[in-house]
Amino acid sequence: MKKIIPILIIAICVSSCTKPKPTESPFVLPAGVTYETEGDIEFHAFHWGSNATAAVFMIYPHPAGLNYAMVDKMASDSIPTLEAAMREVEGVDNLNTETQDFKAGDFTGKVINCTVNMADGKKVYQAMHILWDGTRLWQGQLTGTTENDLEMGERILNSKTK
Repeated sequence: MKKIIPILIIAICVSSCTKPKPTESPFVLPAGVTYETEGDIEFHAFHWGSNATAAVFMIYPHPAGLNYAMVDKMASDSIPTLEAAMREVEGVDNLNTETQDFKAGDFTGKVINCTVNMADGKKVYQAMHILWDGTRLWQGQLTGTTENDLEMGERILNSKTK
């Protein structure tokens, strides 16, 4: 899992977003969730769990010019990359990936759920979101250790206010 975080951070930093970052969260935070944003791009990071790194959900809008018609292609193109990255993680026993239609609040699109079974018996849950909010295309990445973490990501998306 340590190899995935730098890859995600680089991918997000390379993205250029067209809207200045918000001064406060445009999401209503569920109890136990912390929020942070950094830099000059619109990037949202949420943390929860027994410590600040137990689960993380990052989401950001793509640059102008991408639209809802690109959701399916982006989702299908993302699957091999996600699977290859997860297979590189030390201790992965096997993984299962499935793509589903997704709807939460103003967001609609696709979610790629990847359940990773580790050799030590633990599980890691990855969810890659490619979503449309009626105006912009968003991409999100959630990493957690329980199925409840996937539900928390959906609760956060349902809470978008701006």
